[in-house]
Amino acid sequence: AKAIALRENSNREKIPTDAVLCHSDLLAPSNSYGVPPFVTRGYYVDTPFQCVDCQKQEVWLATQQQWWYEVAKGNVESGANRCRSCRKIERDRKVEARRIYLEGLAQKNSPTPKRNRGLSIRVHLPIYCSRSIEQIRKTRKYSFSITRVGNAHLTLLP
Repeated sequence: AKAIALRENSNREKIPTDAVLCHSDLLAPSNSYGVPPFVTRGYYVDTPFQCVDCQKQEVWLATQQQWWYEVAKGNVESGANRCRSCRKIERDRKVEARRIYLEGLAQKNSPTPKRNRGLSIRVHLPIYCSRSIEQIRKTRKYSFSITRVGNAHLTLLP
């Protein structure tokens, strides 16, 4: 009834047939001093835009705008900037980035196994022959073991 009254009102401009009425009372609260054009107009119209990722020309339909602003409570200053396929790619990218972040956080926060009571230091040392390693072990100031080629594990003894 409200749509028919608006369309028949001669004081207002003619409403396009593909337009969808705007219900400003259903919009999310906004701290903007301005009023969006669709509120001033009283209806949504199909709006062309260019996808920021693939540069394809698209149209943001009036019904999609009504859903975004009135049902999803989207910001009235926002608009469409990605096509459907690029939105899916971006959503999948964000999901994967979040998964990787949470895995790293879980590894960081996981309890580490307890080590011996001595002070452990990892150092990069040159590769020693077995005779040199025996001489180092005889000094008994620290224990020494090679974990892999080029890396040594030193434990200072009390």
